[in-house]
Amino acid sequence: MPTSILKPTPPLATHHVRLTDSPIIEAIDGVEVRPLCVNEQASLAYFYLGEGKVSQWCEHLDFDEFWFVLSGSGRIAVKARDGASGETQVSRGSSLIIPKNSAFQVFAMPHHSLEIVACSVPPFEERNVRLLQAKRSEGERQT
Repeated sequence: MPTSILKPTPPLATHHVRLTDSPIIEAIDGVEVRPLCVNEQASLAYFYLGEGKVSQWCEHLDFDEFWFVLSGSGRIAVKARDGASGETQVSRGSSLIIPKNSAFQVFAMPHHSLEIVACSVPPFEERNVRLLQAKRSEGERQT
């Protein structure tokens, strides 16, 4: 199995991880990540971005990521390699997909942090994420 910050979940076993027992890791884009579980097909993690914070632009090179917003509100900007781009407002209960080979940036609204659970398919590997240089979304705030 490829190197990952996540520990493999044994096959045919129940893997129980409490969020509070998972280590906090700062991702290269500045988002706090708590790895939850992983197998050969997918990985699951918890993301946290504080009130009014903005992540760095980054790109997933070879995996899709499925997000579900647990709490808070914010915006997600996404840019595909072919030049297509979009931005969407998210809040508790929102779900979205960050497609592979897409750049994205996350904005937490003032007075609202964002808590997200994400499933990466195939499993997340840090070497398959690239931080992008100073791309800015229209209306991006400095923190």
